Amino acid sequence: MVTALRSGMAPLFNRCAAFALALALAGCADDEPSGRFGELRVVPGAISMPAEPVEATTLEANGYISAVAATGSFIVAGTTTGSYYVDANTLSPLSVWSDDPAISPETGAVSLLARHGGSVLVLAAEGVFHSYGDRLVPSPASDELTALALHDIHADGDDLWLAAEEGLGLLSSTGDVSWYSISGQQGAPSAVLATDELVFVAFGAAVFEIDRSSNMSYQLPYTTGYVSAIAASADGGVYFAGTEGLFERAAGGDYTHYTMSDGASTAVEALAYYPKDGTFALTADGVVLARPGSEPVGVAPIEANESPRSLAADDLGNVWLGDGDSLSGMALGSPISFASDVAPLLETYCGHCHATGENGAPAQDYNDYAVTSALAQTIVSRISTNQMPPAGEDPVPADAFDIIQGWYLSGMNP
Repeated sequence: MVTALRSGMAPLFNRCAAFALALALAGCADDEPSGRFGELRVVPGAISMPAEPVEATTLEANGYISAVAATGSFIVAGTTTGSYYVDANTLSPLSVWSDDPAISPETGAVSLLARHGGSVLVLAAEGVFHSYGDRLVPSPASDELTALALHDIHADGDDLWLAAEEGLGLLSSTGDVSWYSISGQQGAPSAVLATDELVFVAFGAAVFEIDRSSNMSYQLPYTTGYVSAIAASADGGVYFAGTEGLFERAAGGDYTHYTMSDGASTAVEALAYYPKDGTFALTADGVVLARPGSEPVGVAPIEANESPRSLAADDLGNVWLGDGDSLSGMALGSPISFASDVAPLLETYCGHCHATGENGAPAQDYNDYAVTSALAQTIVSRISTNQMPPAGEDPVPADAFDIIQGWYLSGMNP
């Protein structure tokens, strides 16, 4: 079982709220029901990489790249010297805008980046910021959030899951923070990810599923090694990057272990989810693409590097690798288009009402690019806030919404 204790906290993006946080944790037992986890399916074998390197756009950064994130076609690299964004063929400084002269226009060294809907969240030496256009805006709670020593962040709608030195926390859109205590686990989780029904959290090699409806936690009985990243897959499943290889959880709950090697398991360093094509994983040999229910395939050979590296995918299908002081962009995914990707989803989840005007819906032809592109911002907003489809209709699944939002943010490709 997971225990949550609540306390007050300012909303992350609220410009006028105070911050108050009481750190308190409670222990509880984890009772694993018989049969929750089945026998792990193991798929051994090295991943075959293409013989030739993939064409890449390589940009030099000022300092070591500590993190990479992207939303739409906006790519951010955090380094030991500051925050930068991809501007044509260069990395340009990402400055902080504020009407407070005491706030520095620079972020200082960046420790963590995270995508939060249509913006990028930046945790740095000078505070916590989020992107607004090609600038950054400071969070009113930046001093306190920086003091939490965050190791990972996952955006769950308007809420944020926090992997902090204090443990696993949830910052809600209402401004409350809940700290969750899992029996026997102390300190910062190494990775966290949430779905509608479950939260997945890793404390190094101890990985848990948390049932959001019952607040029960269940430890995976598999040897994953140290898990450094957790990412979604295209069908509602999840991938785990472990030192023992790549682990896949199917939407139905079955687990598969890809050893990524003919001998001892090869570690997976980083993950980048791209809703149209799958989840990209970084190993010592290069980038592989994992699709639900299929063996991973090598897509880009890359020279091994013992230093930590980072990976991100933008909404145009480009994968960005932060390696030392270099940022490389590779066109490994297929771009999201209206005709082949977005229109069929809108027809499935929105067409029933909007084609006929049922449930009070205005009649709209979502197969018409001009109509849909003009309404794209409204569509994304209403799906994200559960206003569309209406109650009683099938909701838009998270992976389908990711495609619709990615299409909108990346420029609405026909």
